[in-house]
Amino acid sequence: MWDISFLGVIELVHKLQS
Repeated sequence: MWDISFLGVIELVHKLQS
């Protein structure tokens, strides 16, 4: 299972790169 914090960081990066 992936850590929620890790997924949170990934989501933030994708949103910032959008």
